[in-house]
Amino acid sequence: VNSYIVKSILGAFYPVEAISLKSQSIGMEYLEMQRLLCSNPNLKIVEFYNVHKSETKTSVALDTGMHKTHPLLKQILSTLPKYRSISQYDHYTSINSLLIVRGFNDFSSKYLIEEIMKDHELIKKSLNPVKWNPYTIDYWHSKHGINDFSSSHLSKSTINNSSITLVTNRNKCLDYLNDVFEKAIKKFNTRAYLHWYEKFNINDGFFEEAFENLRHIISSYEEFAQ
Repeated sequence: VNSYIVKSILGAFYPVEAISLKSQSIGMEYLEMQRLLCSNPNLKIVEFYNVHKSETKTSVALDTGMHKTHPLLKQILSTLPKYRSISQYDHYTSINSLLIVRGFNDFSSKYLIEEIMKDHELIKKSLNPVKWNPYTIDYWHSKHGINDFSSSHLSKSTINNSSITLVTNRNKCLDYLNDVFEKAIKKFNTRAYLHWYEKFNINDGFFEEAFENLRHIISSYEEFAQ
């Protein structure tokens, strides 16, 4: 679990060569990511998903026939939870999303991101973006894989160290927030554990303010993720 978390975070925050296929990175990835995914101060909860492939490089033959979805893209979209329940009519909704492609040193990373963007409609269908935002999905790429920034006993020239990272801000967080809110309210109303907080001068007002802040976040996601 820790390894997956680390790869997901590094896949998002390591430097890239190109932002949105047109802007060259000048070390502003984090600020640009914040602007893209969390432009509203009440909507700042993002999910990370990562698929990673690191193996001995083999010869590559590019498919010049009918376009095929890249296997790593297939994998990341298949692992993405899409529905609140088993019903396909209760689809999670995304506000903004970012897809970052790394590695693929056996051919141009720019070529690959352009190939992946051919599946934009498939990606869009999986993320179910809000209708009020015309630019809900952005694409970044880097020729460097995650392990290219760390020491390794294997030569970079013998490694196919490719990965795709998806960072998305969507209303799936409501499942967790509502659960935490309901449990916390029940414990607060029954005065459970409050005496431990009162010993440190944390009174009811502290909890009531926290509940109000959480209500505001929940209502904001319910309003904007339409």
